[in-house]
Amino acid sequence: MIADDVDLSIPMSGLNFINGVNLGVRYLLGENGGFEFSYEGLSRSRIAVGENSDGSLFQEEIFYSFRQYMVGYQSINGNIGIGTSIGLNNFRVRQEIATSDFKLTFLDQNQFTARVNLSYYLKSNNTVSLAFQPYVQFPIGSFDLNELAERLDLPTSPSFNDSFFSYGLTIVFYNGRQY
Repeated sequence: MIADDVDLSIPMSGLNFINGVNLGVRYLLGENGGFEFSYEGLSRSRIAVGENSDGSLFQEEIFYSFRQYMVGYQSINGNIGIGTSIGLNNFRVRQEIATSDFKLTFLDQNQFTARVNLSYYLKSNNTVSLAFQPYVQFPIGSFDLNELAERLDLPTSPSFNDSFFSYGLTIVFYNGRQY
């Protein structure tokens, strides 16, 4: 925990950029589109380093992760497409226990999301393609971040929530029949 009587050499920065992996399956219904089922795992850690008022040094590291399970439909017209999906987003925040490799989960919450993406497909042959999919994700609901605030010795509030509206780019390798 970061107390009031510390001198931060490196303050904990915001969670502005996060990356990870997206795995899934697609079932094509023909040349014009198909259903997709996917899992997306994103993670990032943030560190604060400082000195306590008694002269002792400390390092605090918080681990953030988002795990999403989505189902959607991709409409394809030549090399261009548009997709929509809905999903369940699990947000987890953990912290290392003392000097061990074990992490304590102190925040674990879920929310529903809706995602819209554009697609640009590069097809090399009938069995492999590459797609660039910029997306916008709209949260349905929000996360209560008071447990995180308490862990960092910050004041809590009934309105201390965040929905994590996001946008990004997914790069997808499709293996299998491409039409």
